Amino acid sequence: MCRPVLFLFSFLLGTALHAQRVSAYLDRDKILLGEQVTLTLQADDINPRLLSLGWFSLPDTFNHVEVVKREVLDSANTGGVNTYIQKITLTSFDSGRWQLPELSITLTDNATGKQAVIKAPPVFLEVLPVDVSGMKDYHPVKDIIEVEARSRTWLIIVLAAGGVVLLFLLWWFLFRNKKSKPAVVKPADNLTNYQRLLKQVEQLRTANLPAKEFYQQLDDCYRTYFDTELNLQTLQSTADELMVSMKWFLTDEKLRTEFYQLVRLAAAVKFAKYIPDETRQAALNTVLAVADNINQYRIRKNAERVV
Repeated sequence: MCRPVLFLFSFLLGTALHAQRVSAYLDRDKILLGEQVTLTLQADDINPRLLSLGWFSLPDTFNHVEVVKREVLDSANTGGVNTYIQKITLTSFDSGRWQLPELSITLTDNATGKQAVIKAPPVFLEVLPVDVSGMKDYHPVKDIIEVEARSRTWLIIVLAAGGVVLLFLLWWFLFRNKKSKPAVVKPADNLTNYQRLLKQVEQLRTANLPAKEFYQQLDDCYRTYFDTELNLQTLQSTADELMVSMKWFLTDEKLRTEFYQLVRLAAAVKFAKYIPDETRQAALNTVLAVADNINQYRIRKNAERVV
């Protein structure tokens, strides 16, 4: 846990000299990608009879960091002076070391109208990517190797010749083979996109697949669902592009964080040969929760169109 750093300021009120204390600190200064951290803002020894308080100003989004939740400003009175505390939940989906904006309060002398600004020391948050470096089965993704472009004239000739042969065989099959049987058309399953995803998830839940194949199939399932249900193009998207596309559909902050962590984990298994702990049931439950969230989103949108 980070130790709070206090900033003391002396504010002259008539003939009385009183020290106000300001602090801003995180409950921890390092998090994994998508995890949440609590920022505590505190001002001590504020006499409300003599001073008016202008509280810290923190935007919803700043320097790769997002505000998840703001708790109400709380206060406690001891010996005629107040202590004010507010807790703010933060998260970040970009790895790096990020500095929070300048945090300060404004004190106004109720008698003279004079103002003073008290700044808290800088606060930094370090966001780490999914930690797979310590695993014995971890292999980093190799860089793309550029290859020299070669002439493919021979390939074009082979494809053209193959096309001619294919057309001839098709003509012979249709017009010469009179005993050919009509093709059997496989009936549709008549399931909705949502029902089809639920069926696929349950099949994965009971299947005993290797980790790579399990997360590959799970990744294909929810990407296909997003494309058919939301008319997106996610099958060829990178993990970062997928998270950006889904940000506006996942309104629940906690669920969005869990899904982003699943996407990162699936990418690590797929490309870095990372073998995770037994988290399959949690991954399946996250996909079901995301599907329920999107299904409710579609129902709400359809209801709005009817109105």
